[in-house]
Amino acid sequence: MTAESDAGDVPRPSVVHPRVAAIVLAGGRSRRFGSDKLAAHLDGVALIDHAVGTLPDDWLVIMVGPPRRLDSDRKIITVREQPPGSGPAAALVTGFRTALDHGIDRVVTLPGDAPGAGIAAVRLVDELSTLGPDAAVVGVDAEEVEQPLQLALSGSVLHRLAARTDVADFSARNLLPDLGDYRRLRLPAELVDDVDTLDDLARLRRSQAQ
Repeated sequence: MTAESDAGDVPRPSVVHPRVAAIVLAGGRSRRFGSDKLAAHLDGVALIDHAVGTLPDDWLVIMVGPPRRLDSDRKIITVREQPPGSGPAAALVTGFRTALDHGIDRVVTLPGDAPGAGIAAVRLVDELSTLGPDAAVVGVDAEEVEQPLQLALSGSVLHRLAARTDVADFSARNLLPDLGDYRRLRLPAELVDDVDTLDDLARLRRSQAQ
């Protein structure tokens, strides 16, 4: 792995970079939540809209999961991993292939159940833009735990992962060794916090109210 960077809590301007595809993972079964968690509201806005709504308007958004109605009118390409429900690694690879099919070889990934993930995606792409044409950036939390659903990839690294065919029922962490040397970007807690349970949602609502 290469050097580690820190996104910090200080706002940083987005740099100019080539067209990007944002791959939104939105196909989980929400078993621990008890219902469709991406439709649950935080501060009056569905979780999925929190994540997607902060993405730059000129990015292509590829949602991996069942079709969803968003509050915004931005164009979304919806695809499904095959077979449906075969896990996050398969969903990521499906998103990577779809981006390449649309002529885009710079992508960022984000979980649809993390309200701050759209902002994190911009920071990941900004970091990627400081590297060479064939590079990867992995988000890490305050405890230095890598977040395999929050990645930015370009060039040959992206092509290598898109070529994977053995990913059904694998976790996204299984893909990290294929990145080669990569930059780690430390992200603030509010950009990696996701919702798995009703208690998680209640905690985020308390944070929003403060």
